[in-house]
Amino acid sequence: MPKAAEPPGRGSDQGPGPCKRAKAASGGPACPLNFASPRLLFGSLIAPVEPETFFREFWEKQPLVLRRDDPAVAAYCQALFRLSDLKSLCGRGLLYGRDVNVCRCVKGKKKVLNKAGRVHFLQLRKDLDQRRATIQFHQPQRFKDELWRIQEKLECYFGSLVGSNVYITPAGSQGLPPHYDDVEVFILQLEGQKHWRLYHPTVPLAREYSVEAEERIGRPAYEFTLKPGDVLYFPRGTVHQADVPPGLAHSTHVTISTYQNSSWGDCLLDTVSGLVFDAVKEDVALRAGIPRQLLLVRVILVRVRVGGPRGQRQQRLPGRPQGGPFCESRGPARAECRAGGCGPRAGAAPPSRCRPLPDVPVAGPVGTLAEWRSHVAGEGVPLETWWSLGPCWARPGRKRSGPCFQQVEGTAAARRRLGGLLRTLADRLEGTGALLAGGMKKDFVTHRLPPYHEGDGAELSTPGGRVPRLDSTVRLQFKDYSVLTVGPDQNQSDETQETMVYIYHSLKNRRELHMMGNEETESHGLRFPLSHMDALKQIWGHSTICVKDLKLTTDEEKENLVLSLWTECLIQVV
Repeated sequence: MPKAAEPPGRGSDQGPGPCKRAKAASGGPACPLNFASPRLLFGSLIAPVEPETFFREFWEKQPLVLRRDDPAVAAYCQALFRLSDLKSLCGRGLLYGRDVNVCRCVKGKKKVLNKAGRVHFLQLRKDLDQRRATIQFHQPQRFKDELWRIQEKLECYFGSLVGSNVYITPAGSQGLPPHYDDVEVFILQLEGQKHWRLYHPTVPLAREYSVEAEERIGRPAYEFTLKPGDVLYFPRGTVHQADVPPGLAHSTHVTISTYQNSSWGDCLLDTVSGLVFDAVKEDVALRAGIPRQLLLVRVILVRVRVGGPRGQRQQRLPGRPQGGPFCESRGPARAECRAGGCGPRAGAAPPSRCRPLPDVPVAGPVGTLAEWRSHVAGEGVPLETWWSLGPCWARPGRKRSGPCFQQVEGTAAARRRLGGLLRTLADRLEGTGALLAGGMKKDFVTHRLPPYHEGDGAELSTPGGRVPRLDSTVRLQFKDYSVLTVGPDQNQSDETQETMVYIYHSLKNRRELHMMGNEETESHGLRFPLSHMDALKQIWGHSTICVKDLKLTTDEEKENLVLSLWTECLIQVV
């Protein structure tokens, strides 16, 4: 069983969670990782912690550091990426911003020191040695084969995109200020040493990157130093910063990250659209029209007195005379109105476009002065319902010190109706027997790495072996690199859209575009009528299957199906 973590402040080598040490395998292979399967690869990456233990005790919960006093492991990690690798990579047309960032932490802020255009190695060395800057190299798996090999297997294991960045930091320097990320992070220390400080999350399982001020995060919860071969994991949202102590050689580490936008919330956003698309065809309640003018609901402003007897003193907020009229004018007419009686210095009688606000005592929650001003100015008013607002017991700028907003009748029935429909969709989802997150599946397979291969990878783009026939026995290949999903026919131009089965795969994905946010990325795969779903499930669910046993109506459909899959290199004849 893992040991309990020691409390912070007991030395620079204190680590989070159990500090496990992998045993050195004497006479073992030069590569300490097991690439036989995605699960075995991940298990060897976090050894000696078992994957089941990791996901039960650490994943999305707390950090974990793994120390490896093994020269063979250290040598393997050092070979993943070295400072000297940048010299050859700069000859491949690297650009600042896209491929490389040069930065330094200055007074708690990130200072970017990028030049313009192409990156030159001599300039990087100058930035590293003289300016004490950190070199951040984006997505090195595009160029380094062993990182490609590791990350594409991890993408199979997690079912989520896996990116990476390399950080090279000189002694006595820090590249980034304290911050948290929106990804699960695995750190591999490659060269030198790096001193880490981790803090409790301010936003657990954060969905975005954010810098945190030193005074807000307090003292480190964990503090330790990583050496070559060591591995660190921490969940998204964990506030962290790292530096290289003075007097040491430069540090190089690779950050491997995953699970960005892979939460239940993301899955729900993706699933509901497909669920509604199917349900609306069968449920007349979902096809009924919304209430007339629901999208055009007006807003009425009334002056509100909150709490206390009428005789008590109330503070008036700027821009609104107590008991005065509300102006509906715009432009010059509004200026005339303010001069005539709508402004704080009321004078003459207001123009005809102004009308007095009734004095309505209301007890309820209050908003902020900024909210009150935006409503009075007619800007940013939420067109959702009828509201009442006006002066309240006030100290401007503080919560519960601005106007009182009380919701009045208008859309309550519509909200109740939507709530009921959502409960109906939830019941329908539980009865489908399948998760419909087709958009997430497509996005993952479209942008992930292609399978690792040596040579030109012809086996990924050119079908090999015998052509499948009706009497052939076939088996699926590259199962970890393909997904089945259903969705509306994207190529149908008429008003009635049929539901189709889509097969997406990553065999033809371009490695050089991985995680670069490039618009040139395209999806690869096939689409079939929904009637082919059972036959496809047979192929995906069996180790081998005879073509004539596929659950399709005609022999021609069976042959056409397997021929299409064979053409995409997804099946082979056995």
